[in-house]
Amino acid sequence: MHLPPVSGPPDLAAARGPTLSLHDLHVGQLLLARVIEASSPYNATLDLAGQRLAAQSNVELQAGQTLRLQVMSDGDPPQLRILPPPADDVSAMLDALRMALPKQHPLAEVLPSLLALLRGGGDAAARLTPQQAALIEAFVKGLPDSRQAGTAEGLRRLLQGSGLFLESSLAAGHQQPGLHDLKAQLLQLQALLSQLARAAPDDARAQLLQQHSAAALARIEVQQLQALLNDGATHLNLELPLRYGDQLETIQFDLRREQARDRSGEQIWHVRLKFDLPELGVIESRVMVRGTTVGTTFRSERPETRELFESHLEQLGQALVADGLHPAYLSSDLGTVQTTQPEIPHRLLDVRA
Repeated sequence: MHLPPVSGPPDLAAARGPTLSLHDLHVGQLLLARVIEASSPYNATLDLAGQRLAAQSNVELQAGQTLRLQVMSDGDPPQLRILPPPADDVSAMLDALRMALPKQHPLAEVLPSLLALLRGGGDAAARLTPQQAALIEAFVKGLPDSRQAGTAEGLRRLLQGSGLFLESSLAAGHQQPGLHDLKAQLLQLQALLSQLARAAPDDARAQLLQQHSAAALARIEVQQLQALLNDGATHLNLELPLRYGDQLETIQFDLRREQARDRSGEQIWHVRLKFDLPELGVIESRVMVRGTTVGTTFRSERPETRELFESHLEQLGQALVADGLHPAYLSSDLGTVQTTQPEIPHRLLDVRA
């Protein structure tokens, strides 16, 4: 693929890499791509809708750069033009969000499905080749163990490696984020699965695996964009996949910061955790922290789980006091745990009659 600037001729040429089919491109189509790596100022590997392709350009490209492209010719190779950035960053983020939303699925659904495919459970069509099985097994074993979330430092590392901060880690000079970053690991997995899917277009298993990995990547990208559009320093919404023995569970994590409305001006932190464990059912924990004051509420959908939390509230209070905190309230109740989504203070669809 060749990528010229908007004022130049459409002379950006795309090589047909092993992970991307370009047959469906049409003249005038608008695309959003990200530069994954630049082997030289004018040669780069792009991520286009979860697919990788090699590109040559007459303008310099840098790793991490986001490109808005327009198809000028659908020949072989196609010719694309680099469009100027939107009038503001918000417009670019909204464009990216519109592209990612239809492709994404919750990690709580996608990742266990990958694990089920690995085990070949039930459906004979889902049985994997040794190469496919080894690929996914390596990915699953690389996911963090639940014990890592049992300490403050362990939880901090899990949040840092959730995928939301991959690009900022790269910009800070961290050379190997793939060792600890979920998005980087998914990018590697998705690239290899795309090769398998392209090599075997009639293999339903390979196609399904590629779709699952692309959906997981889109989910993380949606969460990144939501954080940016909501002011990422104030509101984060993410999912943390954890291994519980041979099971895979996903914790939904929501972090919000606000200023106290009284004269103190203190920062108030609100944390919401939601998880579903086979032995306990669906659980929600809400934590409020203001200075050294903390309050915690647990909500369970099973009566026996509510009673279990209730019986440990006194022990929790004593542990908080021992750490120098002041429990304002500690409670455990029974009820339905709701699914929440972060609000986006911008319109994604504008319909005019």
